[in-house]
Parts: sequence; C-alpha cells; structure tokens
Amino acid sequence: MVLAGSEARTDEYVRTERLSPRVMLAYWLGTDRRCNLTVIQSQKGLVLIDTEACPRVMAPIKQRIEQVLGRDDWTYVINTHAHDNHASGNSLFPDATIVGHENLWQDMQWLIRRQTEPEWKRRELDQAAEMQRNLRALLPRVAGNRLNTRMVAGEIRFWELFAGDIAEGYEVVKPTLTFADRHILDLGDLTLELVFFGKGHSLSDTLVYVPQEKLLVT
Repeated sequence: MVLAGSEARTDEYVRTERLSPRVMLAYWLGTDRRCNLTVIQSQKGLVLIDTEACPRVMAPIKQRIEQVLGRDDWTYVINTHAHDNHASGNSLFPDATIVGHENLWQDMQWLIRRQTEPEWKRRELDQAAEMQRNLRALLPRVAGNRLNTRMVAGEIRFWELFAGDIAEGYEVVKPTLTFADRHILDLGDLTLELVFFGKGHSLSDTLVYVPQEKLLVT
C-alpha cells in the first residue's frame, strides 16, 4: 500500500464529521496540526469557515464536502484570522464572498511575502523538507498501529502538498466583505453573527456564532 508520495491519492486523508444536519466539520488527517474547517448549509448556499494552509490541501477537502453534501453553491467563505491554515485556500472559491475583519488583508500580507522573499521562501521549503524527513523516520516506529500509520502518512502528504504550493506560488485572495466590530450574515434559515473582540491570536480574530445551531466557532 502506498502511504505517501506524489503517486498517492490526494483525497485519501480527508475526513468529515457531522455536528448536525446543517453543520459539518472537514479536516486533513494528520498527527498534530488538525485544522477544523466548518461547513454550514443554508437556504442561500454553503458557508465555509476557514480554508486550510494551501490550495493543494484545500482542493480535495472542498471536493469531498461537495460530494458529501451534494451541492457546490458556495455563498460565503469566512476567514477567522490570517494564519496560513485559515486563509490560504480562498482562491478556490471565486464565486463566494470572502468575509473577514477589516484588519485581515493587512494581516495576510505575510502569506504573500513568504512566497516572494527568497530567504523566507527558502526557510519555508527547508522546514517542509525537514518535517517530511522526520515523519518518514517515524513510520517504522508506528508500523504496528494502523491508525497512527495513517496519521503519520497523512502528515507527510500534507507537507508534500504544502511544499509544492510554496515552491510554485499561489494566489492570496483578499476579503471582499469586511467589518469593524460586528456583522450579521442573513442566510434565510440561519444567521451568522461575526464578532471582533480585539487582538488575541492575531490582529483579525473573528468569532462566528450561529444561534439557531447554538454553535460558536472560535
């Protein structure tokens, strides 16, 4: 069985979990970097909260979500902040409105700089290569545990895809709808309350509350 590498299926490490009939989590299987992407179904379309660390990782997750839900009418994409695993897959949603705090675009500039500044880019690629080496060395130690093997293999595949996007470059897409303190998205049967409490994890942290689901995304 192929565990990782360019010949591996791109989607085999994508997982989804239902929280309710209208809410689902999607994530990439790995060891310690799980990023829960939140998918919300509504009368006006699909909403995605956060877009993973690069387009190559986001693409198979997006495809799996559409397969599971049987729809692809993306209406809103919300970036809760500008760290790479929350805002780097925006380019895959050209028809959706990208939503974020008014500080988000300034906060996202580092995503561009690490692709365009040679020394920064080299450090990112070196780190990705080191991660792959360490993870491959770990595989024999977890060989007796199928789940751990899959998780390590998923992490290797993630870093392969991430390195590919850093090496070739990808478009960083800015928000098209911004807000200062609070904003409400009306989705017909649902409302999403976006709240900025001030600098915490980043300069653009956004909390998303869905009262009809009693769901808070932080």
